[in-house]
Amino acid sequence: MTDKKPHEEEIEHEEKRRQEERERLEREEEERLR
Repeated sequence: MTDKKPHEEEIEHEEKRRQEERERLEREEEERLR
């Protein structure tokens, strides 16, 4: 059980989603460069 506020959880989730999106875009870019 965590003592985080829901808002903090929301922010962490958003940062994780953004990072995954950035990594996906980087992989697609590498594919195009090949």
